[in-house]
Amino acid sequence: MAEKARLRRTISQLGYAPITAVADDGKPTYGSIVWLVHNEAGGREYDAQPAGDPASIWADGVEVYAAEDNQGYNLTLTTLNVVDDIEEDWYGKTVTEDGAAEEYADGEEYPHMALIIIEDTTDGLGETTIYYDAHITQRSAKQGATSEGSGLNPQFPEHAFACRPRQDCKCVCMTTKTKNKISTIPEPSRAASGTADAPGTADAP
Repeated sequence: MAEKARLRRTISQLGYAPITAVADDGKPTYGSIVWLVHNEAGGREYDAQPAGDPASIWADGVEVYAAEDNQGYNLTLTTLNVVDDIEEDWYGKTVTEDGAAEEYADGEEYPHMALIIIEDTTDGLGETTIYYDAHITQRSAKQGATSEGSGLNPQFPEHAFACRPRQDCKCVCMTTKTKNKISTIPEPSRAASGTADAPGTADAP
């Protein structure tokens, strides 16, 4: 029997871990992972476009050097809705005790985080991608529309992320064949100091 094709089938979980500190060598410290609830802010789709320019050098009619100025990805992520965690941890808004989200034009940098996208695959193994240093690049557009008759006309917010290389080891992202939730952000093999931490696991989504 032929082996089953390995195809990404659907987003199964979105998560993120705020970067709480950055050491002198550029090594980030991550806070606890926050998993977005499916029926509140679940993921609908994403598109990650490479950021950076190719470099090519020729001599004697032959290409002798080929590389790329890898600046990570520019990623657009669509979620079901926006919740308080997104307002505060992604956009840096102030969320009051009664749940109001206040937006200020104070020019502060958007918060940085590790962004986690878990997908189910046709072979059942799944795929988890961790973008190690991600931040919003601009505010999400506000959309609204009336429904016609009794029809449903949902509006889904899009979030523009810059996913950049880590300062300490230049790692942009890590992709593993698993669909289990992780409990900590695993260190890339070229991390500036320490050894790679094995991903912790929790219940599958």
